[in-house]
Amino acid sequence: MFRDISQRLTAIDALRGLVMVLMLLDHVRGFARLKARRRDIRWLNYFVVIFRHYQLLPFS
Repeated sequence: MFRDISQRLTAIDALRGLVMVLMLLDHVRGFARLKARRRDIRWLNYFVVIFRHYQLLPFS
């Protein structure tokens, strides 16, 4: 019984992770068309904020 629950929770967590990645890609899709300068790293700051919000970074 416990093994079945553990597998179910693992599957739910994997599905939630996939949905979060898909939502992130959909959300930033509009930014992909912007022409950024070579050394412009503002897009990186945006991803760091998102990853910290969802606690995906080890130092968040």
